[in-house]
Amino acid sequence: MAAQARLWRKSPESPNVRARRTILLTSFGGFPGAPVNPSQAVAALALQFARGRLQRLGIDLVCENLPVVFALTGPTLSALFAQHRPQAVLHLGLAASRRAVTPESRALNRLTLRHADARDQRSKGNAVLPGGAAILPASLSAARRTRVLRASGLPPPCRAARATISAIRHCT
Repeated sequence: MAAQARLWRKSPESPNVRARRTILLTSFGGFPGAPVNPSQAVAALALQFARGRLQRLGIDLVCENLPVVFALTGPTLSALFAQHRPQAVLHLGLAASRRAVTPESRALNRLTLRHADARDQRSKGNAVLPGGAAILPASLSAARRTRVLRASGLPPPCRAARATISAIRHCT
C-alpha cells in the first residue's frame, strides 16, 4: 500500500485526477560473447503481458533497447530520461555466469574497462552518465525484490550472485 501511495500523485492541473506514471524498462542488444541478448526477449514479454494491466492502473510501461556501445549508452539513457520522465526505472541485462534472475541492490554508473563493446571499441571513460551519482541504491528492499521474483515464478536468486536486474529505482 505504501509503495502504491508513493507511485500515485495528484495531477497539478486537476487535484482530483491522478497523474499518469511511467516505468522505463531497458534491455540490451547483443555484444561479443552474446550475439543474442535474452534481456530483449524478457523486456518484450514484460511489455506484452504487463502493459495492459499497468495502463488500467494509470502506469505507462515504456520498453527501450540500449545499445551495447560505450559512446552511445549514456546519451541514449539521457535522451530516454528527458523524453519519458520515468518515475521508476528497471534495467535488464545479461550475466551469463548466473543460473537465475538475480536483483542488484544498486545501479553502478560505471563502464567496464576490461571488455570491448559491440563495435569492438574500448571505453574512453568510466561513467555511463558523466557527472551522475556513482551509485544509485534500489528503492525496494532486498526482501521485497525477492518476494516479487518468487511471485513471478522465476527461479530464486542465487545468494552469491550479483544481479542481472540492474536496479529498481523510483525517480521521484
